[in-house]
Amino acid sequence: MSSTVFSIELKPRESLRVLLMCCGVAAAAAGMVLIVTLPLNGWSRALLAVLWGWQALRELRMQRHGMAQVAGIRLDSGGAVRGLDGDGEWRSLELRSGSIVLSSFAWLRLRLPDGSHYGELLAGDTQSSRNWHGLQLIWRQSRGAFGGRPGS
Repeated sequence: MSSTVFSIELKPRESLRVLLMCCGVAAAAAGMVLIVTLPLNGWSRALLAVLWGWQALRELRMQRHGMAQVAGIRLDSGGAVRGLDGDGEWRSLELRSGSIVLSSFAWLRLRLPDGSHYGELLAGDTQSSRNWHGLQLIWRQSRGAFGGRPGS
């Protein structure tokens, strides 16, 4: 017996994307402050600061790249995740471990077709959004489809 696959589409909010980038910059700055105050010699602090700054910039660039590549997200009850690109095409994405869906917020860690990854913060209300309610249902009923490795 076959069953119909149920899917939902979510559109990321620009305000949440800006918030994520601001938090990333704040975390990078806080890390720099901590490194500067470490009880180490100047060269060690400088090396750590350069490494920290390089890694922070790399992560922020990857986050920005992901946000630019994905204008919408489609999830279905079979475990498929797709992202809407700038050309209006739905591209296959991979949902990575560490993703979580709560009643009002979701944090989805996604791998893009080019191998890069980023996180998407989503917010919604089950009372006013059918798609958000659908996300809650898919997440609860299809736990085995999301986050599991094939064959495990």
